[in-house]
Amino acid sequence: MASRIFVIRHGETEWSKEERHTGSTDIPLTESGEQEVKATANAWVGQGKLIQPKNICRVYCSPRARARQTLDLLGLGIDSGSISSVTPHPTLCVTENLREWGYGDYEGLTIAEVRKLRNSRGLDKDRPWNIWRDGCEGGVSPEAVSHRLDELIKDMKRFTKGPQGRERAPDIVCIAHGHILSALALRWAEQPLSHGMRFLIQTAGVGILCFEHDDLNEPAVLLGASGRHWTSRG
Repeated sequence: MASRIFVIRHGETEWSKEERHTGSTDIPLTESGEQEVKATANAWVGQGKLIQPKNICRVYCSPRARARQTLDLLGLGIDSGSISSVTPHPTLCVTENLREWGYGDYEGLTIAEVRKLRNSRGLDKDRPWNIWRDGCEGGVSPEAVSHRLDELIKDMKRFTKGPQGRERAPDIVCIAHGHILSALALRWAEQPLSHGMRFLIQTAGVGILCFEHDDLNEPAVLLGASGRHWTSRG
């Protein structure tokens, strides 16, 4: 059976709490954010739970501090301090492909402030700003985001094929940010970002990417499952 890919958003930061676009700004989790991640770990991580560390073959993590803090608090048995080690953890891949969308001129702004700024520049006369379609002034385009996520997906799929029979392939975990994980879900489902669809994921939230019928040619996004299927290995 094919792998499951668990996508996990970092815990709350001061800017996420205020709904400010946080791309390259490297700010830490709040105390509440740390507690959010610990609650997620307690509910979903561990033997017999949704995410079992012994079944993980690969962890992809954004290089931003808030994502690395989240990694440390999840209890996956991987210390982000190993990133700078001479011999880093063999399961861990810290990758720029999971860094948050580059917001450019919109860094630190709320969506209302972005729209006010764009209006002052004569933009969006016919329709409101949509990051999936319009990108960010001075930032990264949807096309560039799609390209790096497609590279990530290509790498992940090296680990997703299970052995013969009913045994499931080892699981994968991606720890990153709201917009980039939404974009990852779209690209995983082979949808263009320009469709403007948003998969919402709360701070410290968990989503699941998988394959319908365990067919590697049918990537899917799991919206829900019974308790039996959360931990079933075959």
